[in-house]
Amino acid sequence: MSIVTTDAGQPPVLLASQLDACAASYARFSSDYQRDESIENQQEACRNKAAANGHAISSDMEFSDCAISGTKLARAGLEEMLAAARVRRFRVLYLYSLSRLSRESVITLPLLTDLVHNHDVRVVCTSEGIDTDHLARPTAATKMVSGQWVHKKGVHP
Repeated sequence: MSIVTTDAGQPPVLLASQLDACAASYARFSSDYQRDESIENQQEACRNKAAANGHAISSDMEFSDCAISGTKLARAGLEEMLAAARVRRFRVLYLYSLSRLSRESVITLPLLTDLVHNHDVRVVCTSEGIDTDHLARPTAATKMVSGQWVHKKGVHP
């Protein structure tokens, strides 16, 4: 595998041909009363959907936050995932649910906009049938967050 080297201390950037198959996942649960298995269950659903789409998620591309509210933007796992997106370490992000990014639309919309529009990341939500490849890029994040997304027999607006 060939990689493009970067300045010392910076993560490697993959070539476009390698990037096509690269995927990541982000999982989160918010309550101390939930168990760590919740993260594993979300990651397993993401791995299964990725495999069905011809992608693989390596363990170093599985980002998560345990017992941290989705109303907080400062989350170590979320920040690591966003940093990896910025240097294009993956092209597809799998989430169990859009609510794993955030429970607040004022947080979710900017995150999705950044991922989809600025870093050309495809976002797939396994439990909701959401896939930004099925929406026009300029409106994908807005429709997903505003509740305009309608999933009906694989046909998307």
